[in-house]
Amino acid sequence: LWGISYFTVDINDFRRNLIFNLGLYAEGIWLARNLSDSDISQGCSHTDTRNPCAASEPSKT
Repeated sequence: LWGISYFTVDINDFRRNLIFNLGLYAEGIWLARNLSDSDISQGCSHTDTRNPCAASEPSKT
């Protein structure tokens, strides 16, 4: 009887850990996709709609 109850608890721990780890994995993928967005990596300001990255470009004079 003790072996059966231990096995049941072990299955519940496995399921909980699996769900938790899949959640962390999905969150990591979401962060990686959003942080690799070109707007974030360039640091553009979106105040000028014609050229949103004008502030971050060096002047050509």
